[in-house]
Amino acid sequence: MVGDKRAEGIPEPIVRQLAVSMLDAFEWHAAILDSTGRILAVNAAWRRFAEANGLGASRCGPGVNYLAVCDSATGEESAGSAAAAAGIRRVLSGAAAAFRLEYPCLSRDGQRWFAMRVRAFRHEGATLALVGHKDITERGRAREWLRLQRDLAVALGAVATLEDALPRCLDTALRASGMDAGGIYLYDQATRTINLAWAQGLSDAFVRSVSVYEADSPHVALVARGVPFYGPFPELGMPLDEAKRAEGLRALAVLPMLYEGKIIGCLNVSSHTRDDVPAAVRGILEGIAAQIGGAVSRLQAEGALRDSEARFRTLFEHAPDGIFLTDLEGRLLDANRAAERIVGYPREELLGKCIFKEGLLDAAETAKARRNVAESAAGRPTGPNQYTVTREDGSQVSLEARAFPLKLGAQNVILVIARDITDRKQAEDRMCQMQDQLAHVSRLSTMGEMAAGIAHEVNQPLYSILNFAKACGNVLSAENRPGLEQLRDWTEEIALAAARAGQIVAQLRRFARRSESVRLPASLHEIVDESVQLVASEARRHGADVRLELADFPAAVWVDRIQIQQVMVNLLQNAYEAMDDDHAARRQVTIRTERAGDTVEVSVADTGPGIPTEPGLKIFDAFVTTKPEGLGMGLAISTTIVESHGGRIWAGVNREGGATFHFTLPLV
Repeated sequence: MVGDKRAEGIPEPIVRQLAVSMLDAFEWHAAILDSTGRILAVNAAWRRFAEANGLGASRCGPGVNYLAVCDSATGEESAGSAAAAAGIRRVLSGAAAAFRLEYPCLSRDGQRWFAMRVRAFRHEGATLALVGHKDITERGRAREWLRLQRDLAVALGAVATLEDALPRCLDTALRASGMDAGGIYLYDQATRTINLAWAQGLSDAFVRSVSVYEADSPHVALVARGVPFYGPFPELGMPLDEAKRAEGLRALAVLPMLYEGKIIGCLNVSSHTRDDVPAAVRGILEGIAAQIGGAVSRLQAEGALRDSEARFRTLFEHAPDGIFLTDLEGRLLDANRAAERIVGYPREELLGKCIFKEGLLDAAETAKARRNVAESAAGRPTGPNQYTVTREDGSQVSLEARAFPLKLGAQNVILVIARDITDRKQAEDRMCQMQDQLAHVSRLSTMGEMAAGIAHEVNQPLYSILNFAKACGNVLSAENRPGLEQLRDWTEEIALAAARAGQIVAQLRRFARRSESVRLPASLHEIVDESVQLVASEARRHGADVRLELADFPAAVWVDRIQIQQVMVNLLQNAYEAMDDDHAARRQVTIRTERAGDTVEVSVADTGPGIPTEPGLKIFDAFVTTKPEGLGMGLAISTTIVESHGGRIWAGVNREGGATFHFTLPLV
């Protein structure tokens, strides 16, 4: 197994021992498979992993068919096992030289993540495969936890009530920890009790028995200390009645939720099957508990502001967000300490100022603020809306504000809750710049792919210019010269050809140049026409017939023209290239537009082989491609562009064959 050519003079047993030693030195869990998927040999790391996870040689040792093991997987692991088996078969069949996959897997100590690499090699005329697995749990776990916390933060930013927030919070905690049950308790400052606000995975009888923990209970004492508890459920120290014993809980985590040093409640997660809470998930659970504590604090503050004028002042002064009170004309009546910090003015200077006249906002944002104040004055909450405020020292800060109509005694006022999002905006701006740069690189790559067609498009008018110019020269040098009328016609043909060449070059320059994203009103139908013309040479090269079925309405959209053109060019090129593998006589691309509510939908349909059905293939993800030499960035960039314009993009398979890609854009 060290090659078909062995070192002259080295005995065969030594060669085999050398191969085994090299395999054992490999830190990945490695196995060698024959062409049927049967395991021929495994290294020491593979054997150690199998032993640690209770997998004997009969399940994953030499002689076992590894593909059959993958095919027999069920439950949550079946998708990853199916993808692994498909990749190995492609390598063994010669369809691919190598294969890689990252996948989650349940083990004795919870969910883990692995990287899989497969590579083919030849030995004594047979195709074998080297299969390696590496534990990347830390990376996979960190990535999954980051995604869960990010999704939770986005969800919590969009909800307005605890009833909407708590189910999402608990579900995130259970998914992150791998536990199967839990609850969120909220602390009552008046009674010093903690009360169950939401539960999941628990019987009704158990929920009733643990719905309230009194002030002198071990549970409340634990939460008050602010130190998480991890251990068996009975060790919590509470009396075990029939309902608690019948529930059969084993492992338990109690995580106090605090915000600015105050007790908010606690997050409980538990398991009916596990004996402990894995140490690896404890950090993420504590982070989620802190996240929930902050969200609960914010939502409780907002609810109290709506529900109780009596508590208004205390909450007003201690709210973490800036709070402004204005009259119906926009004059500031009050502001809290957070508001002072945000806008950089002391409260005494803020009071009495009209936000429309004091230089806090520029002209455009002043007009927006007037509209929002008028809407709130009419009794309708507004927001979130974003503003840029000029502070006293001249610096600027970005705010996200919500406005609510409120009645204080006999006076109608507007309550504005503002949050400083300057850091978030700067991060978003940097992300937009990187996306613009990536889109520009993609356009340049597209230009390179179309180089031959572009040369042909430009050469056509240049040849016309050359031929008519030669004709004019021949006529002028001839003895029997024709009339000036014929020369005028030829020179007009030269001018038309030159204009066409200039138009082609101008279109290419606009498409390829790097510029800041600027959105303006535009006709989507014009953008479609320009895109079709831009890749007309590609259509001819692939033998594709392009048909336009544009709806009979203006289709006015507010877009970055070049970016939407880039989306169209990418979809058209994909359609042309897809039909290269289709040997049918009909190669047709149909572009349709139609109104869909307050959006316009564009579809690009081809008659190619359709969309691959390979398991786990997500064609809109970055670096995913079905082309032999593709980068896998075209559809990912198109998705980013369309979604940033407020639309969506998707694909489907045509009943008569081929694929159709759709995207929508809001109408002006």
